[in-house]
Amino acid sequence: MPAITVEFVSFGRRNWQRDFVEKRQEYAQAGVLEYWVIDRFQRTMTVYCYVAGRPGEVVLQDTEIYKTPLLPGFELSLARLFALADDWK
Repeated sequence: MPAITVEFVSFGRRNWQRDFVEKRQEYAQAGVLEYWVIDRFQRTMTVYCYVAGRPGEVVLQDTEIYKTPLLPGFELSLARLFALADDWK
């Protein structure tokens, strides 16, 4: 079972529903500890946490850096990530 699962939201209302609602429930039931939803259209990353004592949901803006205790020393620069995603067009 993975500790972290990451999804990039695709365009469209159905994809948004699938990534933000349906998969969130599926991953929680599967025992995933963190589920990251990266939305390049809104330029946000939503982190759903399933560890006791931690917030259930954190929304980060494109200027922030995300750190998780599940990956000591790892830092995710959302500005850099979204700059790369902009090149995918």
